[in-house]
Amino acid sequence: MIELYFLVSVFVGIAVIVDGVVLYKAKGVCWTNKIQSFTTTIEFLWVIVSIITFFTLELSHFQILIPSLYVVHNIFGWAYGSYLVSKSPEVKNGTKALVVPYWYLIFGMTVGIVFSISSLCALILL
Repeated sequence: MIELYFLVSVFVGIAVIVDGVVLYKAKGVCWTNKIQSFTTTIEFLWVIVSIITFFTLELSHFQILIPSLYVVHNIFGWAYGSYLVSKSPEVKNGTKALVVPYWYLIFGMTVGIVFSISSLCALILL
């Protein structure tokens, strides 16, 4: 089961990177499209899987960092997204799209790269 978690995590990390690239190309404008809907759904479901993995599988000290990183990154993202929405009444009422700052896009893509590489290393080292 651990192997499956890390294998799928590699691809989830790639989905995080793709999501960041799509947002970067859109200049940070967060309009919902099919790619963003798909990647966001996958990322959300993987948070649930990561929490379950954290508590149910016997992970080494290195391995436990991987689901921890993913969950913490998502919680930070949800909190920051809520903060951005709260600062802009136009986004709250749906008349304006949310614009994600470039620094956060780069941060998110970097987390996706680190998550994918870490998951691949964990898979190889099993």
